[in-house]
Amino acid sequence: MSLSQVSIGRYMNRYNLLLFYLYQFFSKASFQRGIFILYLTELGFSGAQIGTLQALLFWSNLLSEVPTGIFGDRYGRKLSVITGLALFAVNGIGQVLFGGFLPFLVIYALQGIAFAFCSGSDEAMIYDYLKSIGAESKYIKVQSRLRAIGSLSLGTAMCVGGVLQGYSWKAVYCSYSLAMLAGLMSIIFFSYSCSVLLHY
Repeated sequence: MSLSQVSIGRYMNRYNLLLFYLYQFFSKASFQRGIFILYLTELGFSGAQIGTLQALLFWSNLLSEVPTGIFGDRYGRKLSVITGLALFAVNGIGQVLFGGFLPFLVIYALQGIAFAFCSGSDEAMIYDYLKSIGAESKYIKVQSRLRAIGSLSLGTAMCVGGVLQGYSWKAVYCSYSLAMLAGLMSIIFFSYSCSVLLHY
């Protein structure tokens, strides 16, 4: 194997890891996380209705874990994550387009399903990738970085979300949807294919 091939391989490995770090950053940017109950209250939902929405999110996530896992095994974890991110983006737009309780039941059910599509699939993706380049021993290190990036993103987004809410709720939820689409694009460009096995 030539030196140029090795150099290209190293570049592609760093490029793919960067894409996955970007995915983690954008996918955890939940601008509405700290203030969504205020939004639901402003829409006129009662405490019982808000509790019902949260319970529906939980149960839809729980009940869809197995079906989405089968989907990921059959069609690939990458497509599973892409589907989850697309549903998250739809969720954000849906929350500013609709205001009734029944539409929100659908929106929150989709959000639970979206969590199930992404849950575990992204971790499996990065492990499979590291294994494909002979660097599975770096998984814990990379996963630690991903968690740190996710925590930083979420904390920042919650603060920014409060500022955006000062302008409008649309700014909050549209920013969330845009972040999910940015994460989706990062995963689309992420590639498993690499001709060079590297132990770095």
